[in-house]
Amino acid sequence: MIRRLVISCCLLLAACGPREKLPKAPPLMLDSAASGVDCRVRALQFYEADQLDSALALYTRATQYNRNDKYAWHGIAATLGRLGRYDEALPAYDEALRIDSNYVGAIWHRACGYANALQKDKALSDLRRAIALDSTVKQDAQQDKCFEWMWGDSVYLSVVR
Repeated sequence: MIRRLVISCCLLLAACGPREKLPKAPPLMLDSAASGVDCRVRALQFYEADQLDSALALYTRATQYNRNDKYAWHGIAATLGRLGRYDEALPAYDEALRIDSNYVGAIWHRACGYANALQKDKALSDLRRAIALDSTVKQDAQQDKCFEWMWGDSVYLSVVR
């Protein structure tokens, strides 16, 4: 009986017409820690496919499984940034950095968020900190479009050179 019901549901769903093509994702796992990681992995696939609303929902779900998942918080922030919601992204970066204060990826992207929000002093402060933790960030900062409006600024140039 249950098998027949499942098959009927599958046939009904298949008959509903074409579906939006989604990135291939691994099956969900049952334990909560693994499910949080699985949500984050799926979220990254949606993020890379530019399906940002889905990515945001899955990154958020990952933080519900594990409030201390710095990568999920970073994913939320980066997704909000790509959506142009910079003010909403900043608290998510703060949460990732509460978990790991030396997480260069979150520091770097928060600097970009501040730059996109035209908050020069905060952007440069985070950029300095990211460079202090990983000197290769200097080169990236000279090419990343989020800092483009500062490329001719003497203070910015002193930070990245």
